Amino acid sequence: MDILQFFQPLVAIIIGAAIALIPLWINIRGERKRANRSWLEQTYVTDGIDKLITHLMTLELQVSNHMSIKPYIPISSTNEVPVEAIARVRFLLKSPVLVSFLKEVYRCLEDTNTAVISLYVDALKSLIDECIDLRAWFLALVELKPIGKNVFIDAFYYRERIEKMVEKLHQEIASIDQNKP
Repeated sequence: MDILQFFQPLVAIIIGAAIALIPLWINIRGERKRANRSWLEQTYVTDGIDKLITHLMTLELQVSNHMSIKPYIPISSTNEVPVEAIARVRFLLKSPVLVSFLKEVYRCLEDTNTAVISLYVDALKSLIDECIDLRAWFLALVELKPIGKNVFIDAFYYRERIEKMVEKLHQEIASIDQNKP
């Protein structure tokens, strides 16, 4: 009987401590998730996808201006390539397709064939749309799925769509090159 009287207050103390610590533990866990979500949004959306979209829009205008005798929108020629943003999006895509495509776009600025340049403008518009969709997908993913250490993020759907877009562009350019006199 004496042992029961000894353990009864001890059990009450342990249960009381557990009741007090569980909400604290839940709160700390929620703060970690919010901090992780915030970091992912900053790293991949604000400093990645958003900067890439801005660069692609500027590049689209530059390529469009290249087709015109008189540029219709003046753009600074000192448009720096956002290498860090491209690297972050490349990490999400798990493919070098974005880097390869951008190299081609910069090479097209030396081309004089307006049909080819027009294809690159259309491809840039498509890529901008894909990046906007990728942004929405990533934000929804971060909001719904707890992402922490050792979580694999793969935007395979967007990678495949971009690869198909680039492949279609190459086919259309090859078609134009075959029809050259």
